[in-house]
Amino acid sequence: MAEPQTEQESGALRRQNLGGDGAVARQDKARPTQRVTVPCDVYENDDEYLLIADMPGLGAEECEVVIRGDRLELKGIRTLGDDQICYERSFAMPHNAETQDISASYKDGIVRVTIAKTQDSRPRRIPVRG
Repeated sequence: MAEPQTEQESGALRRQNLGGDGAVARQDKARPTQRVTVPCDVYENDDEYLLIADMPGLGAEECEVVIRGDRLELKGIRTLGDDQICYERSFAMPHNAETQDISASYKDGIVRVTIAKTQDSRPRRIPVRG
């Protein structure tokens, strides 16, 4: 990569791989940032999906759950001294997800996101007459 020729180019954000874990550093005046893919487990039952994400060291106010189009995004930033750890993960929303019925909670480093299924996709019992 060529060295920046102007002051504007040298102030630009540049990315640099810090190791095998895909960590990224900012080389501007901002804090160095390490990006971490959030480890998650996803479960499904007849009524809902449950996403359990490991985001240690954060408080509930530092966690963010966002629906953007047909994607669910998890984000959080943890500051450690002069460094920041940026937790990120994105999921395609299931076609039968009820996007207006989603809840999230945080406790002991774990984010739990519950996504209800649409009524039409839930099984319903049909009585059999005899």
